[in-house]
Amino acid sequence: MQVQQLSVKLFLSNGELLDTDELIPIFHRWIREHKLGSELVIDVADYRHVPKGPGLMMVGHEGHYAMDEGGAGIGLSYSVKRDEVRSAQDALKLVVQRALNACALLEAESSVSGVSFDTSTIQVQVMSRLVASNDDAQFALLEAELTEFFSNLYGNEDLAVSHLDSDPRAPLGATVTTDCNDSVATLLERLSA
Repeated sequence: MQVQQLSVKLFLSNGELLDTDELIPIFHRWIREHKLGSELVIDVADYRHVPKGPGLMMVGHEGHYAMDEGGAGIGLSYSVKRDEVRSAQDALKLVVQRALNACALLEAESSVSGVSFDTSTIQVQVMSRLVASNDDAQFALLEAELTEFFSNLYGNEDLAVSHLDSDPRAPLGATVTTDCNDSVATLLERLSA
């Protein structure tokens, strides 16, 4: 399967404990100190006034990070916005690695102690509707790709992939769940190996 503009979201284990006001200076510091690697991240945008919207965002050239309040709960998302059509496995590795890296950075921040991510549930969306329409045939292809990728990442076959939203107007997406709840650091190590 070929994809473009992939998005991934990891949910906070304890979202009710996070004061997102504290994230604004942290995100600005990450941009100044180039904490997100070679990506060009430009600014922080506050969309928290939008109900179930993108929340607090770090806007970049290639993609953006958000403390996203939409969907099933608050979590950190990473969305590629400038990329070529590529294999789903390559795209998944890129977005999951970037999202996990940002999650690890946030978990390490001393000023927001107690922040942790539940890695047993990950939401994935193909934002480009030109490349992947939201129908049963495309979902079957996405499900196979997600099963392969996340079985390797989690080191087991015990996972479920469910259709995020079957409305054909919505982006193609899925929720991946597993009994395995390895740490963000463990998953990052596996991706880097």
